[in-house]
Amino acid sequence: MTRPEAPAALPAVAASLAGQPAHVRGDRLESAVVIEVEDVVTRFGAQTVHDGVSFSVDRGTLVGLIGGSGTGKSVLLREIIGLQRPTAGRVHL
Repeated sequence: MTRPEAPAALPAVAASLAGQPAHVRGDRLESAVVIEVEDVVTRFGAQTVHDGVSFSVDRGTLVGLIGGSGTGKSVLLREIIGLQRPTAGRVHL
């Protein structure tokens, strides 16, 4: 089965969604990691909120963060934008 051609304006997004690295030359979007989270651990006292969370987000990729109430979504976003430091691990923008 072949995949349909990506629209000219969205080749990097289409390639990313297809699980392929996106490389576009000229004035178009090139793939690059824009968010990298490595082995993040977050603790509040004895409560562990994140335990070894790792992921990266490429330019042009749409990401959703879902989870129940109190599961650490806002804490993770605060760590990504630098408003809060994780207990361990690394966040790079």
